[in-house]
Amino acid sequence: MKTGLFRKKEKQPESDAAASQALVDFAAENWRICQTVQRSAFSMDAMDAERLMNQFEWYQRKVHELLEEAELRVVDLTGQVYDVGMAVSPLNLEDFPENPDAVYQIEQMVSPIVMEHGRVRKTGTVMLKEMTER
Repeated sequence: MKTGLFRKKEKQPESDAAASQALVDFAAENWRICQTVQRSAFSMDAMDAERLMNQFEWYQRKVHELLEEAELRVVDLTGQVYDVGMAVSPLNLEDFPENPDAVYQIEQMVSPIVMEHGRVRKTGTVMLKEMTER
């Protein structure tokens, strides 16, 4: 039996599934707030930004420890070449002219992929850009 926050208790299977899904959703939302904090730090003066980022890095280490204990992993594919088989949904694919030879890059992750035991628990959402060079 595991100890700590994610200790297995005698529960109904429905509540286990709900708790598991809540952790997956938390992982995705935590990733989103990380992106916001990092962007916000750029608009702060240097000392305040450094203090914020030091505190935030401590928080992130704690969150990552908990997610590892739950065997969850958040995947960010920003900058990767987009492939139709990826576990992401592009929001803007229809904005590009139909071209079977076009190559797209993931310009921005809107929401991350969440993996558990090597399988996708939550697909990501991305914005693409057409690559001019490979």
